[in-house]
Amino acid sequence: MNPPPNMYGFWQPTTTDFLNAVSHDLRTPLNAILGFNELLLDSTTDPAQRHYLELCRSASNHLLGLIDTLLDLSRLESGKVKLNEERFHLRQLLSEQMQLLEIHASGKGLRLTWEIDEQIPEQVIGDSIRFCQVLFNLVINAIKFTDKGNVTVNVAAHDERKVIVSVADTGAGVPIALQENIFEPFQRGNINQQQQQGTGLGLAISRELTNLMGGEIWLESSSAAGTKFCFTAFLPPAPPKENLDNLGEKPANGTELSPQEGDTRAAKSADATSPPVNLQVLVAEDEPTNALLIRALLEKSGAEVTITENGREALNAWHENKPDLILLDYQMPEMNGPETASAIRANESRHTQKRAKIAMLSAHATDQARRECEMAGADTYLTKPIQRAELCKLLKWAHKETLKSSS
Repeated sequence: MNPPPNMYGFWQPTTTDFLNAVSHDLRTPLNAILGFNELLLDSTTDPAQRHYLELCRSASNHLLGLIDTLLDLSRLESGKVKLNEERFHLRQLLSEQMQLLEIHASGKGLRLTWEIDEQIPEQVIGDSIRFCQVLFNLVINAIKFTDKGNVTVNVAAHDERKVIVSVADTGAGVPIALQENIFEPFQRGNINQQQQQGTGLGLAISRELTNLMGGEIWLESSSAAGTKFCFTAFLPPAPPKENLDNLGEKPANGTELSPQEGDTRAAKSADATSPPVNLQVLVAEDEPTNALLIRALLEKSGAEVTITENGREALNAWHENKPDLILLDYQMPEMNGPETASAIRANESRHTQKRAKIAMLSAHATDQARRECEMAGADTYLTKPIQRAELCKLLKWAHKETLKSSS
């Protein structure tokens, strides 16, 4: 029996909602695992213990990456990913990416080379992050499936407004039996799939991103000549600009604390780990382990912390104490984070009160959740697992805003 024409349309939102729920439920315990792991790393100098903790952190971050990959595919297939069109230097971007990928290639004794056609304009318009994501996936795959020889990347003009990228390797090639479905989720280019690391989602995501960029992706492979993946992308030349000083740089975000999707990177400077002390911080978190973690991280940063278990308790505590910063968990019983933020903003408006500084903490890594928090009046949004560098940055911002309002 053939499925009805609208079956895919009916099931897709359900699949997306299911993955979003799974992401939330997995991120919540991961937040505690990663957070307490960092605290333990700070408290021990024993080399063996530090090694075990670093392995735990690496494995946890790998699991977080798998969760994000599933969400990426879900969003792409449901049409919820939008391209960010910006002006960028294509040659400079490729050079930076190749330098990072050379580390992976040299680790296997492979030679990675790349070239770009002179006809490619110096600056183009497109989504540099998504373009790099496809390129990175293809080059990493080439390195993974090549035991000796080289990987070659070529970028050329496909037409006046598109580029064509090829990634060729000297590996064993993709068996003909696997080529037809190579871009389907959970497929790998090797019959012995269980012996290969990875999720089998990289090529599926690359196909969706390529389609989104107005291009296509395909495979050329034989056992005698290795494998070559090619893709095209719509990257038209950037129009002339009078001031060329900042071309290729992304526009700065207008707020000091811009939300970052699933950001698990550590601070880039020691300054990020030196927050102000004695800030009064009100936390609403219903999960006991995460509440304990947030308290420990904040107190270690010099803050004075009050913990509440739901939004209603947090609202009452805000009325009584007027803290310097409020951290609200997105999903709580009785009154959730957005509802609590809305109630605080409404109260401020009625009584002409000083604006409270509100940050939303959530395991929901979705644009919809971010927008809901913004509409409710939250100043910023942090995705769990929360990194100490992000928390320190948040405390610095709250301290700065407190000084402004009191001067």
